[in-house]
Amino acid sequence: MGVAIIVLVVCYRLGKRSVDVLLDKAPLETVNKIELVLSSIPEVKYYYNLKVRTSGADTFIKVVIALDDKTMFETAHEICSNVEKKICLAVERCDIFIHPEPFIQKSKTDEN
Repeated sequence: MGVAIIVLVVCYRLGKRSVDVLLDKAPLETVNKIELVLSSIPEVKYYYNLKVRTSGADTFIKVVIALDDKTMFETAHEICSNVEKKICLAVERCDIFIHPEPFIQKSKTDEN
């Protein structure tokens, strides 16, 4: 009876892991690490469309970050490289695609 329970538990864990891989479900811990890194970089005003998926030991990350609308192209590239390096330190074996967009803050006079 004990062996049957062990076999059932192992089969359940293996089946759950296989279904998660088929559905491209990323571990919550990995997503939290990435969000922490993105939130810690002051040049990134906000981010959205964060997509994380794993394939074997590799992690694929795609995110859109909003930068100050007056940021020059070279500076935006440096910021993206910095974000990429910090995420790579937090998540091993990752491939990152970062799309920067301008962050335009509306003033109170623009709303009326």
